[in-house]
Amino acid sequence: MLGGQRPDHPSPDQPARTVDTSVMLWLIAAGCALVSVLLALVSLDALVAVGAAEVRAAAEPTAESVARVAIVLGLLLRGMLAASWPVLALVMRHARRAWARSLLTCTGAVWAVLTLLGIGNALAAGKLAAVMALLDIVTVGIAAVATVTMYRVGPAPGKAPGQVPGPR
Repeated sequence: MLGGQRPDHPSPDQPARTVDTSVMLWLIAAGCALVSVLLALVSLDALVAVGAAEVRAAAEPTAESVARVAIVLGLLLRGMLAASWPVLALVMRHARRAWARSLLTCTGAVWAVLTLLGIGNALAAGKLAAVMALLDIVTVGIAAVATVTMYRVGPAPGKAPGQVPGPR
């Protein structure tokens, strides 16, 4: 025992091991997500063709342009979400801010919803888009594990093992 702290508890200046694991998982998820967005941009024409066919079925005259705009806007949103994950994860780790944890949870949930909404079109748009869809599913899984891990932070110094530290 140095400085009155038990050796199995992290010091106030060091994040808990579960936070480090969660940050690493968020960084991996962000990398997968950004690769997925790049794959979607490469297979944009195939995605637009599938989306346009669905819009035509709804009797819209400008099906291709509507599908292209919707897909590009979705990709921009997904890219911004994925780009925010490393920043939020590092804020959560170094500044120990509860709002960063909440935002990571929310952005991960939005990513999951967008993935579920677009999975059918991506699977129908060809091999590259199918790889993108599978990568999206992997990203959702990694983000889910990262979310569970970041809420499993160990006890703060001086607290009983069953108590989880509150937001700072």
